[in-house]
Order: sequence, then structure tokens, then C-alpha cells
Amino acid sequence: LVHGPELLILDEVTSSLDPAAERAVLETIDHLKGQLTVLAVTHGDGLLVAADQVYRMHEGRLHLEAAGARQADVLTAGDRVTDSS
Repeated sequence: LVHGPELLILDEVTSSLDPAAERAVLETIDHLKGQLTVLAVTHGDGLLVAADQVYRMHEGRLHLEAAGARQADVLTAGDRVTDSS
């Protein structure tokens, strides 16, 4: 973060944390919104509160979840994930 990256990739960043430490990480991620893109990979649901978009892998497929929809789009391996905005 010192060098001002445009992308921060987090892999299981909260997996071994106690609840207080997890809250601190989530607050930090929330504070970073608008400053850089955060890509977080996790098996848990704790990071969902900080997410603008959620993609889930299930049975080899990537599911794009939108507010109010469980599976807005389903992409199979080899399909490209694109932003339609």
C-alpha cells in the first residue's frame, strides 16, 4: 500500500483471524474503497459485507451474484468475465 497500487489481491486474508481482527481487516478494506481495486479470494462469507461484486466458484463454474439475485450470470470455464457497464 505504500507504493499506491491500483490492485490489491487478498487470498484468505481473514481465514485464521479472531472476530476482532477480522473486523479490523474489513474496516481497512472498506476504507480503501474508491482508492484501489481489491480482489479478495475466500472460502468464508465475512468479506461479503465489503464487496461491490461477488463471484462464486461452484462445480467448475463461475457465478456472478448481484444484489437480490443468487446467480445473475453463469460462466463456464473458458468464458470471459466482463464488466457490462
